[in-house]
Amino acid sequence: MVRLVFLSFFITAVITAALGLRASQQRSTAAAEADAKPAPADIEILPNGVPIFSPDGTITQQLVDWLASADRSGERRIRYFELGGTQFLGASESPVPSAAARIPRLVAMLKAYPRAKAHVIGFAAAAGDPHANQLLSEARAKWLVDALVVGGIPRARLSFEGRSDAPSLGTSAAPSGAAGRERVGLVLALDDR
Repeated sequence: MVRLVFLSFFITAVITAALGLRASQQRSTAAAEADAKPAPADIEILPNGVPIFSPDGTITQQLVDWLASADRSGERRIRYFELGGTQFLGASESPVPSAAARIPRLVAMLKAYPRAKAHVIGFAAAAGDPHANQLLSEARAKWLVDALVVGGIPRARLSFEGRSDAPSLGTSAAPSGAAGRERVGLVLALDDR
């Protein structure tokens, strides 16, 4: 009788250990599969290996897609981009925090595509003195160029101009009203290989 109790206890212990080991292996396999999954759709890996957050429908996604396709073609290509959203604090050259926060992503993209050159165009609302608006638009464009240089982009790949209250260059519409003119746009060019 004692042997029977001992044998049943031993069999129960072996079964419990085997089930625990199997569950542990399943958890390890699931964790390995999770690690092997590709990056989420809104994370792009740039040619230099740098990951960048670029959700669908954003300017970052548009820039990444265009740079990649233009780079693959090997031909000289040029495109204008509206950077979107409120970019400056009223009629000033001071960027809003969200505009300043975009700079590292733009720097990462330009570093990943060393053939890319950027021409920044500043705009200002048509209010008050036209000469002051022209100076403000130039100061805004220069702000972005200076920020890109600080981020490590050679100044030789960058240029800028102010266009005061001129209309948008691109097909994508800028926001309407005075706030829509308080912005910078970006012309990207990829030179021939």
